[in-house]
Amino acid sequence: MTIVPRGIRELRQLAGRFNEMAARIQSQQRELEKANSRLEDTVVQRTRELEAKTEQLAQIDRSRKLFFAKVSHELRTPATVLLGEAGLALRQRSPDVETFREAMIHIRANGEVMQRRLDDMLLLAQSEEGRLALRFAPFDLARALREALDLAGAFARASDVVLTGEGLDDDLSVSGDESWLRQGVLALIDNAVKFSPDQGAVTVALAREGDRALVSVSDEGQGAPDDALERLFDPYYQSDEGQRRGGSGLGLAVARWIAEQHGGAIRAENRPEGGLRVTMVLPVSP
Repeated sequence: MTIVPRGIRELRQLAGRFNEMAARIQSQQRELEKANSRLEDTVVQRTRELEAKTEQLAQIDRSRKLFFAKVSHELRTPATVLLGEAGLALRQRSPDVETFREAMIHIRANGEVMQRRLDDMLLLAQSEEGRLALRFAPFDLARALREALDLAGAFARASDVVLTGEGLDDDLSVSGDESWLRQGVLALIDNAVKFSPDQGAVTVALAREGDRALVSVSDEGQGAPDDALERLFDPYYQSDEGQRRGGSGLGLAVARWIAEQHGGAIRAENRPEGGLRVTMVLPVSP
């Protein structure tokens, strides 16, 4: 409200002072409204940030629970086999050497699987924290694949699966961390053995295509739904068949991480004759 000055000088001065005061009050009111608006915007923004953080923490908690559930299931199966094989051998009244030998083969095979799963978990944990450092050096990829076949042999035999290799006789030099690349291939072999039928075959093949090395692991299982092929490499993802087989969804995620760290890639496809083929693509040393 503005007063129009009229009358004697004192009244005009009073009206002027009143108008100045009213203007200041209006200005302060506008500033207060702006401050309230800024405060409301800040509250809305902070509320959204808090909701996002809350959802993030909830997701972390769900992932943590899923992680421990999957890991517990993954380790329980070979642990059960270990105890069962040992108990069966010890219950024999007059066990022969061959009985003990057969039991020890199964115990060793499942112990190796447990060790590889523990290595996988450690790798994923360290890679997320940025503490894992790969050591690159030239090495013979064919030799590393032959060693992976040897390491996975006991587990394959215990699962009644035949392991074969193709193209592993010729040297093929690549640059990378030999230990972790072998670990990635072992994860692919373990996965293929797990999804193979009894008396099935798993084939590890090596081929060169220009400046790339192709490492493929093929099985004779049921394969995967076409819409799930890309998701197979996500941590903890499992198809319906994977859930029935008792996997953890760790192995293929580890293999993808290792391939990418070496400047390569990985893909999965269903074989026309049945089963799944997973191929790791790696650059070849010049």
